[in-house]
Amino acid sequence: MNTARKTLDMMGSEEYSALINTYGTDRAKSLLVAENANPGGEFVPFDTDWQREVLRTSISQDYSLSVGGSLGNVPYRVNASYTDNQGIIKTSSMQRTTAGFNLSPKFFNETLSINANASGSYVRTRNSADVMWMAVAAAPVNPVRKLYPTSGDATKAPLYQTMFNGYYNNLKTTGEPETSTDWQNPLQLLNEQENIGKTLSSNGNLQIDYALYWVPELHFNLNLGYQVSKNWSHNTIAQNSIMAWRGNYKDGAGTKYNWYEVQRNTLLDFYINYKKNFEAIKSNLDVMAGYSWQKFDYFGDSQTVINTLGYNNNWTDIYSGGNFLLNINPDSEAHIGNSYENAPESTWANALQLVSFFGRLNYAFDDTYLLTFTLRNDGTSRFSKKNRWGLFPSVALAWKINNMPFMQSTADVLNDFKLRLGWGKTGQQEMDLYFPYVPIYTNSYQQGYQYLDPTGSGQWINPLYPQAYNPDLKWETTTTWNVGLDLGFLNNRITIAADWYKRITTDLLAFVPTGAANTANMMWRNIGSMDNMGVEVTIGAKPVVTDNFTWSTSFNVAWNKNKITELQGDGETSRTQAIGLPSGKGGAGLAWHIVGQPAYTFMVYEQVYAENGDPIEDQYVDQNADGVINEDDLIMYHSRDPKVTMAWNNTFTWKNWDLGISLRANLGNYVYNQLKQANTRVYDTTGAQYMLSNLMADTFLFYNSSSAERLPLSSYFVENASFLRCDNITLGYTIPDCHCGADFGLRIFAAVQNPFVITKFTGLDPEEFSGVQGSPYPRPITTTLGIVLTF
Repeated sequence: MNTARKTLDMMGSEEYSALINTYGTDRAKSLLVAENANPGGEFVPFDTDWQREVLRTSISQDYSLSVGGSLGNVPYRVNASYTDNQGIIKTSSMQRTTAGFNLSPKFFNETLSINANASGSYVRTRNSADVMWMAVAAAPVNPVRKLYPTSGDATKAPLYQTMFNGYYNNLKTTGEPETSTDWQNPLQLLNEQENIGKTLSSNGNLQIDYALYWVPELHFNLNLGYQVSKNWSHNTIAQNSIMAWRGNYKDGAGTKYNWYEVQRNTLLDFYINYKKNFEAIKSNLDVMAGYSWQKFDYFGDSQTVINTLGYNNNWTDIYSGGNFLLNINPDSEAHIGNSYENAPESTWANALQLVSFFGRLNYAFDDTYLLTFTLRNDGTSRFSKKNRWGLFPSVALAWKINNMPFMQSTADVLNDFKLRLGWGKTGQQEMDLYFPYVPIYTNSYQQGYQYLDPTGSGQWINPLYPQAYNPDLKWETTTTWNVGLDLGFLNNRITIAADWYKRITTDLLAFVPTGAANTANMMWRNIGSMDNMGVEVTIGAKPVVTDNFTWSTSFNVAWNKNKITELQGDGETSRTQAIGLPSGKGGAGLAWHIVGQPAYTFMVYEQVYAENGDPIEDQYVDQNADGVINEDDLIMYHSRDPKVTMAWNNTFTWKNWDLGISLRANLGNYVYNQLKQANTRVYDTTGAQYMLSNLMADTFLFYNSSSAERLPLSSYFVENASFLRCDNITLGYTIPDCHCGADFGLRIFAAVQNPFVITKFTGLDPEEFSGVQGSPYPRPITTTLGIVLTF
């Protein structure tokens, strides 16, 4: 069972109406009355909790079955599972069916080992629209549904339609949909937009290991893998919905967006491995060399077609005196099955190849001194030939101090004492583009992007416009130094692993603003260098062990500090924009990569506060004391990444009972609360021209419209999002005697995921990786009841 852990506290109808009547402009007051009057003109406000309208408590199911055994000399395992997950936003759901097998035979006196596995799955999803911000913004005085007075042939059999299918929406005085706002009725978006996705996929792996009969220490290993999926989706917009009236020919005709894509991933790994223990010299040698080839590719197509009749789209004929005339337009039949303005079908295809040559040497002397050396030469098709290959070596040393003669007296207490040293380089080439170094042109067919044939033919020409590209892209490289210590006490009843590391990343890959000379505002670039330094400690223990009761616990804490050390490229080299401002000043940056500062550092105005802790409107610290608040007064104010992370897992067993508790914490991470910034501006609501929007309750509100320019960059909205989250609590009981045979086991358990979060963050959820919380899908509280049978 899933339910929303939290909703935002928004104004109710009574409080909201009083605010509009006290501070609202004549236009806002007229919207309040006009949109909430009964047919007699009497003001009858609703009291709609829009968040509760879009959310629900849902029931999900999960079943799995696994069977193992042997067919002759061939061990096998077969498994199948089914999941039905109903989301907490209405209409969202996911059903998944999977089946798979594993075979692991051995031949020729076990010199030849084969491991083959394959699985297939079918997944059907219904994705909800991005409605949380709409539900938060919707005025409580407005209804979910409204029966607009409607006449015309569409109100007769077989249609029986009322305008906008009976859902409330913001309208102009002409009766047509208001297009000056992105807000739409979130319930209509959920119920009359059916976004169905289907995926049929399969993946498999064949691993063959052969040891030479006359040299059993020499192994040849071949690994072949594949993953392929076919993906379909369609997004159907209902006829006469507000979405249908806003789009395409603006005649209320329904549409269907069809999308299809095939994705493939194939892998070949081959390596030779030699392992030998040389007892005479107390040495153990493990040498491996190999080759890897991997290819990702996909192709697909999409198109939106009109799939219903439309209506008369002349609003002077449709709307008059509060009444709508809804008549089918017979000429709209010509549009059915075609795209808007006969736009061509979109097609695409891309491929990515990765190739690696690699080797590894492990050497151990007297099981006390350990050496590991690796070397990889990786190539990617994402970069041009001059930058395609990257060479990445690493070295690791370890000393098992507890094996030294002078440590023998501590063997009863200290059974593991290892010192580790490491150095190495790794490469990163992940981007959301496959050929970012190649000039690619896109055909534009949309209105506003065309121009008339200069020959005077009267024909429109679809131009080719270039996408941004960067031929100088290369591998992002991280060099890591590591010092570690492993300790084990009392036969490893207590274990400690501690690590210090320093990572220097050069040629950082980032999607950032471009210089004026390029063909787009944003592009992928190697922007500079960054340092990370941190400490991580993991402690494991069994504090209590008795005949009937055991407590096992593990605790991990990690501290990390990162800093941009260099920025490169055209123009400004001391900072580059990392996150744009969601609203407010167009194009302004919110978070930046700044030399000498952590990545994703927010740059905002330092808010001035009153004695009671409330912000003073449009009052910010004049950092340079020049009497003017402008961009020179922006300060660097925290970053999105946590400084400290912690995890604490506990398992308690008492006789046949077991209890597990998992806690996790982030400290020092900050999030820009976009929902608060958008829903505390009274002047936007009281000065509404197009729609009424709600405001937060029991939260400081901004009344002064003169603060609008700088308010979005106030430090007030960058909140401390540190948190302590309980990820999971599980209670189980294993029935000791089912009278069904010794091989039969039965365990019953109950679990709750995400039962509580302790945080100062005022948004819906403090765990926001992007650094900006605008319209999140709420993380639910999930309660599970389960049965596990083994036989």
